[in-house]
Amino acid sequence: KTCATLTRPASKPGGQHQHPPGDTKMKTAKRQLNKHDAAEETTKRLESIMASFDAFDADMRIGTRQRREKDEFKVFTMQQQMAVLERSLHNEVKKRTEMTK
Repeated sequence: KTCATLTRPASKPGGQHQHPPGDTKMKTAKRQLNKHDAAEETTKRLESIMASFDAFDADMRIGTRQRREKDEFKVFTMQQQMAVLERSLHNEVKKRTEMTK
């Protein structure tokens, strides 16, 4: 029996093994594939987050519109009350002016 078929790669000084030239290319390809997979996963996560912002944005627009309408109604109501008070004041001033004559 010979051990010629079970040859190991020659060791470099310091205990490091030499890799066949195709092995380095394969590792580089795997790293690029892993980077590509990670990039795709990150893109999917970002798309998911952005989709949730669409719903949030719609809710914020509705809330903002409702708040604005409520504020506008309050302003309108205060203007009506102010008009009533101004009429009352004008009538009171007129009444007192006539009383002092």
